Amino acid sequence: MFVYVLNKNGEPLMPCKPRKARLLLNEKKAKVVKQTPFTIQLLYGSSGYKQPVSLGVDAGTKHIGFSATTEKDVLFEGDVQLRTDIQDKLATRRQYRRSRRSRKTRYRQPRFDNRKKEKGWLAPSVQHKVDSHIRFVEKVHALLPITTITVEVAQFDIQKIKKPEIEGEGYQQGDQFGFWNVREYVFFRDNHRCQHCKGKSKDKILNVHHIESRKTGGDSPDNLLTLCETCHKKIHREGLEHLFQRKRTPLRDASQMAVMRWFIYNGLKARYPDAKLTYGYLTKNTRIEHSLEKSHAVDARCISGHPTAKPSEATYQYKQVRKNNRQLHKTTILKGGIRKANKAERFVKGFQLFDKVLCEGQPCFIFGRRKTGSFDLRLLDGTVISRGKSYKKIALKEKATSWLVERSETVHRKPPNSFGGFLWTYLMKNQTEGLILAIETSCDETAAAVIKNGNAILSNVVASQIDSHKRFGGVVPEIASRHHVDQMTLTIDEAIHQAGVTLEDLDAIAVTEGPGLIGALLVGVHAAKALSFTLGIPLIGVHHIAGHIYANHLTEPLTYPLVSLVVSGGHTELIYMEADGTYELMGETRDDAVGEAYDKVARTLGLPYPGGPQIDRLAKEGEATIDLPRAWLEEGSFDFSFSGLKSAVINTLHNAKQKGQTIPMADLAASFQASVIDVLVDKTIRAVKERGVDRLVIAGGVAANSGLREALMAASEEAGIRLTIPPIHLCTDNAAMIGAAAFVQYRRGVFSDDRMNGNPGLELKTVTKAE
Repeated sequence: MFVYVLNKNGEPLMPCKPRKARLLLNEKKAKVVKQTPFTIQLLYGSSGYKQPVSLGVDAGTKHIGFSATTEKDVLFEGDVQLRTDIQDKLATRRQYRRSRRSRKTRYRQPRFDNRKKEKGWLAPSVQHKVDSHIRFVEKVHALLPITTITVEVAQFDIQKIKKPEIEGEGYQQGDQFGFWNVREYVFFRDNHRCQHCKGKSKDKILNVHHIESRKTGGDSPDNLLTLCETCHKKIHREGLEHLFQRKRTPLRDASQMAVMRWFIYNGLKARYPDAKLTYGYLTKNTRIEHSLEKSHAVDARCISGHPTAKPSEATYQYKQVRKNNRQLHKTTILKGGIRKANKAERFVKGFQLFDKVLCEGQPCFIFGRRKTGSFDLRLLDGTVISRGKSYKKIALKEKATSWLVERSETVHRKPPNSFGGFLWTYLMKNQTEGLILAIETSCDETAAAVIKNGNAILSNVVASQIDSHKRFGGVVPEIASRHHVDQMTLTIDEAIHQAGVTLEDLDAIAVTEGPGLIGALLVGVHAAKALSFTLGIPLIGVHHIAGHIYANHLTEPLTYPLVSLVVSGGHTELIYMEADGTYELMGETRDDAVGEAYDKVARTLGLPYPGGPQIDRLAKEGEATIDLPRAWLEEGSFDFSFSGLKSAVINTLHNAKQKGQTIPMADLAASFQASVIDVLVDKTIRAVKERGVDRLVIAGGVAANSGLREALMAASEEAGIRLTIPPIHLCTDNAAMIGAAAFVQYRRGVFSDDRMNGNPGLELKTVTKAE
């Protein structure tokens, strides 16, 4: 960690250690000029000795990575989070301006029609990002005696991103080549057929529908869809826009970077003639060569030319925010033509928005305030410190600016019973044996299990909460969290007792990190962290979906490559696994998960919670004689949609009631289940064939459905596919599956630290080997 130093004229010198800074301040030879990053200014003349300092800048459209290094040390490192809201705010302002102009009777020419763009003009959102790069480099220059600047600018072949096989004259002939306009192209692409009803409405009038609003999505073909007039009106009338999802390769950032890169470089070159340019492939080679992790700051360190420099104990995160809300009035006009002011008081009890304050010793920022003096306090990553802390309990640390900055420190703790602290990553790589205590609390099951070597279940204890949630017809998050707190210790003790081991015998603690209910996740995560710290053994955060997949490994060893169908109350996904611990999403639900659809339909039919087993039982007593829709979506898609099917069941019951008819519940349950199974089986078998593999595994609570199991076994046998379905008790949430998935990370030395927290939106990522 360094303290940054300025001479008495305000020019940067080499940084010093905190001890030296304390001595200078105590002797009144320096004064503090900035808190974060902590900077002092000398009050006497100094020799001004400086070392060569290189600044690496990883340019980007959302983040800037930066690292100022010498040959031996990293002096200043971190990343900047740029503003990405400018385009939306300008679009909103444009909407208000047009509305205002239409209300005024006087004639006034629109500015955009009678002004020409100057040479070098950039869109405001892009110009702001270019300026931010340059301004931040100036900030670093004011802090350290930078001698060389190297900036990495990415270059993208956007046509190649959209169409990997493109070559030659194809670059001159886009998707719309040979068509009169974009409307004609969209109709041709969609075979002049409504993409919602597939022509069932018999409406011959076709419309072009914007999947995203024109304000944010534009008029590009990938944002347009062919709908018949009947469906188009129905979708807007009933608010069903969520049925369609834009399927595209994100090109906005690539396009912006292609425009920005030379403006950034030329702007820096004009100010700092020693600025140099580098490219992403060079940075990647350097990072891989030195076995460094992937992050904006580490990339910037590689760009600076000193990838082996000793990392600093402190890194800095910057975030840009706007200074003012320039909208003067609310859009709603009150009685009497009164326009209510849109601006709140700038200062409340002496504090303003984005002030950095101390709350119970924790530095944080004011992200919201009330006139009563109650403040919403958060960290820059969005972590909530308090949603309503009184002004009497906080102290001002730094006044707000448009550049918020936060320092984070890397803590190296030595756990008890360990001589190496966090040397687990190095000492335990490539382990082939291990005893893992696994904890699962992502939803409404409190579970703990002891797993040996990733496939042997020594114990698997589940404390169910079904009776507590049954009267509500679904899981109540607050009740689930309280039950987890009550049952956690008892469940862990029982798992240890049944396994015939002691806590000291364990090699690692595994826990579901996410996704799931945040309150429920936190109970399990905190219990796991406490055990890990106390026992001095590694902590492993596991993705819930990975656990469901590896439940199959507890039955028989998995062979790769394979395709996995994950079907549960919160997920419906098709995942391709090329090897152990690798995950590629092929398709997912666009609305309701299949288990969620089962529960909602069961509630509609008056069946008790949980609805899945009830419908499965009832369906065996009926016949699938009722015509319900199957959501195949667009051709070749492996995505799912069950919201329309659920609505069709509700409408069928409603229509029958209006006509005074009675529909056999068993037939309706059988018809609903047949619709679900048809889509799941068809898309799953197609996905397996497309990838050219012969291995299929099923995972998740809905895998316990007897109808789905029978249909998949029959379809797999016919297609020559080897199918694995875990036993019923391993399909639903349990801790044994978490232990099986955790062993993959344990074997590769991939562990979590004490900063791990429950993450309800956790993404499923490939497990890479720790270096």
